Amino acid sequence: MAPEKSGYYYPNKFARIFILAMEEIMGANGLKAILNLAGLKEY
Repeated sequence: MAPEKSGYYYPNKFARIFILAMEEIMGANGLKAILNLAGLKEY
């Protein structure tokens, strides 16, 4: 049984591209610092 589609394909894809670009520019530690400041430590 296939999982139900959420309908959020493009927003998820955009966010992934944005986060990968941030990591490329700032490095892994810089991205982690930004996510920690935003309260998103689990990401």
